[in-house]
Amino acid sequence: MAGLREYLPAAVALVFGVCWAGALMAWPRDGQPMAALFLPAANGGVAFARVVNAGADAILGFGVLPGIVVAQSEQPGFSDRLYGNGALIVVRAPAQSDCMR
Repeated sequence: MAGLREYLPAAVALVFGVCWAGALMAWPRDGQPMAALFLPAANGGVAFARVVNAGADAILGFGVLPGIVVAQSEQPGFSDRLYGNGALIVVRAPAQSDCMR
């Protein structure tokens, strides 16, 4: 048991580092494509309207689930406006992906 305790700080640091790196890679940036996840009860039309209302310059696609919209805007603060229009999660997204329809 003493051997496992010796590795615990290194394991915690490894898990924290991987989570931190993942969060930084997914952090939305102005001018980049963003995927916005709305409530599962929201259909595609409602999610689309909310993204357009947030000021999207372009709708790049829809997710497999109806509440996911991938959009892009050159206006600063687009991710904040998405949250203000009901998005639960906003992450940086590729312009094209296999998880979009």
